[in-house]
Amino acid sequence: MKLGELRRNVAAILATSKFIGDAQQASRMLICDLLDITQTQLLTRSDDLIDGASLIIEKAQRVANGEPLQYVCGKAYFCGHEFIAAPGALIPRPETAELVNLIINEKNTGSIIDIGTGTGCIAISLKLALPDAKVTAVDISADALAIAQKNAEKLDANVTLTQCDILQTNVNLGTFDIVVSNPPYIMQSEKSSMEENVLSYEPHLALFVPDNDPLLFYRTIARHCRKEMLAKGGKLFFEINEKMGYQMKEMLAAEGFVDIQIVNDFYGKERFSIATMPA
Repeated sequence: MKLGELRRNVAAILATSKFIGDAQQASRMLICDLLDITQTQLLTRSDDLIDGASLIIEKAQRVANGEPLQYVCGKAYFCGHEFIAAPGALIPRPETAELVNLIINEKNTGSIIDIGTGTGCIAISLKLALPDAKVTAVDISADALAIAQKNAEKLDANVTLTQCDILQTNVNLGTFDIVVSNPPYIMQSEKSSMEENVLSYEPHLALFVPDNDPLLFYRTIARHCRKEMLAKGGKLFFEINEKMGYQMKEMLAAEGFVDIQIVNDFYGKERFSIATMPA
């Protein structure tokens, strides 16, 4: 099959999907990622014969059925880097890159721990941007850590990876200048407003918290920080549920943090919190 025909066929398949807003754009992204070509090459090499066109058609049908494009292609882009994406870890979101940039702008980033690392996108992006920093990443999921390990090797990032259940009381990971986490924060009651393909394909372990304790992970991490995890004068960075900005600020103040900020993302939603451990 020629490339031009393949592009038309893939676009036609994606146009039938309720999950795809722009079938033409999605078809270009899918084909370019799978063939490792640019969009310019896609448009100017229409007569090229493509080996494996049937496999691309098959993958297009998977996307049309709701499987995330990143899982089908096996890659996701974050902070200018290409990460391996697989169902064992959440797909990196663009707003999370803002969290990384907030930390990069800090002066005291000697040692950093990323809690609930998933693909490793936060920890690895920080290590690549701050090569002198000592970066540790932890997750409860062995599958996620395996993906993070592959990404660290792929991007040549020297990050220490550790399996850990942060909800346990006897966590002993050391003391750090920066603690960052994008933990589960979607309440069970919010499931009905979520996209069907997210619910069907992305790991619920990394998404949901009980309705009766939506700050479970944040409060637990804050208390670990207060015990020994965060150095005096160090900073705690969270990505948060947009509905929980006020509650986050109140909780962090109650746990003894100072200089607490709630920061909006580029959509104008309360998406991040920053807090300082008193000196």
